[in-house]
Amino acid sequence: MRGERMVDQLRHETEMYMGPLQKLQGQVVPIFYGFFMGTVEGVQIGCIVLEWCPGNEWMTFGKPDQKELADRWEAVQRLHRAGVKHGQLYKRRDSLRLWEGRHFLRAQDGTLRIVDFQQARVHTCAGSMRPHEDLDIHLDHKCRELCFAEIHWRRAVEGGPDFKTPWLPY
Repeated sequence: MRGERMVDQLRHETEMYMGPLQKLQGQVVPIFYGFFMGTVEGVQIGCIVLEWCPGNEWMTFGKPDQKELADRWEAVQRLHRAGVKHGQLYKRRDSLRLWEGRHFLRAQDGTLRIVDFQQARVHTCAGSMRPHEDLDIHLDHKCRELCFAEIHWRRAVEGGPDFKTPWLPY
């Protein structure tokens, strides 16, 4: 990344990996190997080095299936139990978008990793829905990110292999 603002975002992401995400490394988030920065031709640059996740072709996978949404739901729950809100997951309750998959990668062993914590925050989670609550409930006083992950997972489970969560390929 280049420029002071972008390098500051990487510093924040580094703080997340070295702090609240540390115990999740290699399980829910990639292993963090380091943050490097310097100046090239007067421009500040930086990068972080993470565990290699070869399953990173999120644009080629298309609409996630039941198992993928279940894995995402479990990973998001673990993230929130660790006190972290990602901040960029599941912006809509009524549809999934192709670009939302960019935050979920597969490690070499096939397990899911959540990435891109530049907007993440330490978070006291207000929780998700009760098991039998309607998917259209008002989400005041609940954690939106966690609820939206659950809504997409529940639609997949309830709808079976032909679940009907709208898919927006943009």
